[in-house]
Order: sequence, then structure tokens, then C-alpha cells
Amino acid sequence: MTEFRCRCGWVGEPFHFRNRPKVVRCRECRADTQLSVNAIDYRKLVESKGKRCPACTKHKQADEFSVARDRCDGRAGYCRACMQKRYGETKRRYECESRNRTKKSVADKLYRSTKRFRAATEAMDKLYPSHFVRNS
Repeated sequence: MTEFRCRCGWVGEPFHFRNRPKVVRCRECRADTQLSVNAIDYRKLVESKGKRCPACTKHKQADEFSVARDRCDGRAGYCRACMQKRYGETKRRYECESRNRTKKSVADKLYRSTKRFRAATEAMDKLYPSHFVRNS
């Protein structure tokens, strides 16, 4: 009996299909799971021996990777430390771009309002030329 752990948490012997040998179905939630080569054994192997993070190139225990139920080994591809570093960089870059966008929109509003004021002033000069003449 092979041990199967479903994403719903159920552990046991799943349904097998004769015409679909790479697919098993959970007896609890009835979810179909596509099995890669020895996917069930691979999860056990990762849990016992750990895996390598491609970002920091270090071999770490499985607890240092977030849970990812959609992956064949049940763990995320990058360790938590690398993911936090990547998230922090992305967040800082987004905040900087957001600040620049805000500054640009304020400058654009000021420019547009000045342009409208100048256009209105020029229109008034044309209507009432003597009214706006400066006495020197």
C-alpha cells in the first residue's frame, strides 16, 4: 500500500484508474491528482532530506520552504528567506515608482491649471485690451 497525502489532508490509499495510470483520486474530497514519476515517494524524500534553493544555492530542510500544495514535492521552489528578500525588493521598487507617479501627477495638474489660467488671461486681453494695459 502506497501512502498518498491529498491537499485536503487525507492520507491513505487513493482510487486508481486502469485507463489513466498516472491519475489517482482522493477518497475523501474526490480531487484528481496527476502523478509524476514517484511523486508520492518524492514528497517523503524532500520531507526527510530537504531540498536546494536555487536563489541562494544552499541545501535546506523542508521546514524552511513554504507549503505549496500544487507542486509535486509539496513545498515552494524558493526558501522563505529568499522569498522575503525578493518581496522586499519588489515592494521598495513599487513604492518608489508610486511616489514618482504621484509627483508627476501633481506637477501635471499644476502645469495644466497654469496653462488654463494663461489661456483665460490671454482671452481676456483680446476682449478688453485697454483694461489690462499696464501704466509704466
